[in-house]
Amino acid sequence: MASPSSSPGAVHVHVKPNPRPVVLALVGYESVKWQVTVDADVRLRAVILSGYHKHSVQGLPPGMPVLKCTAPGSISTRMRSTNVASP
Repeated sequence: MASPSSSPGAVHVHVKPNPRPVVLALVGYESVKWQVTVDADVRLRAVILSGYHKHSVQGLPPGMPVLKCTAPGSISTRMRSTNVASP
C-alpha cells in the first residue's frame, strides 16, 4: 500500500456513449491522477471526485463541473464544486 506522501498513481478511464446523461464518479483512497477520455457522443453532465487523499483529473471537456470531496473529515462540510479545464 502506498503512503500518503507517495506520488499518485495514474488511472485511465474511457467514457463511452450511453443513451442517458452521465455523472462520472471517480473514487479512490490513495492519491490518483485520473486520466479521462470522453467520446464525442457522451452527455457528461458532471464529475464527482472523491477520496481520502488528494486526487486530480485531466481530459475533461472545458467547463465541466467537478464536485471535489477529497479532504478528511465530514464530507458534507468539505464539498466544493469547481470547473476543471482540460490541460
